[in-house]
Amino acid sequence: MTDKIINKLPPISLDQVSSAYVGKPHKCMCGCSGKYFYPRVNRLSSSIDRGYAIEDNEVNDAKVKRIINKMIKHQEEGIEVNIGCIYTIIVGTRQYTLYIKDDPGVLPESAPGAIEKILDAIKTL
Repeated sequence: MTDKIINKLPPISLDQVSSAYVGKPHKCMCGCSGKYFYPRVNRLSSSIDRGYAIEDNEVNDAKVKRIINKMIKHQEEGIEVNIGCIYTIIVGTRQYTLYIKDDPGVLPESAPGAIEKILDAIKTL
């Protein structure tokens, strides 16, 4: 259910993005019809949010930036806003979705070894 449609994406930086999705529009978003990407800066908190470790091949700052830029380029077509922190736009045969963190910067993800320790802990769950 869409809360509202906007024609201008607010400024969004990588540290605000929990995850980004590209896939077929109006399909299941479990990953079977598209793919999720995660910014490196939020790998730890995103791993915790989803309940299991984000693997190296899922971390891609460049892809997340491309999704942000694609949404900006086509923002006049209308961006759906859901729950105040999920932004989605459909361009052609692709859907682009950004999940924005509720509270960016809460976890000390830049602390040496923090990500590895948490990922190891998650793998043992």
